[in-house]
Amino acid sequence: MLDGTFAIDKSLENVKRAVKRDYDTSTYYVYQNLFIARAFTQLRQQTEGRYVPKAKLIKSYFNSRKNVKKVMKPLKTK
Repeated sequence: MLDGTFAIDKSLENVKRAVKRDYDTSTYYVYQNLFIARAFTQLRQQTEGRYVPKAKLIKSYFNSRKNVKKVMKPLKTK
């Protein structure tokens, strides 16, 4: 099981490696409105002390959508 935001290219490599090894794979993308995601990061900062800068959240938000599309494109042919 791989869990993450798919915001970095390492996520793509992990999925490609799993497919190459003939593992059964499934990708689930759970959409979260950006404003709600921002509210969650602010709550997490208050409860856990984990700070996520607004610019990083926005970049990760759009990268995750882009990377899910990237990883699904070559897999559609299988």
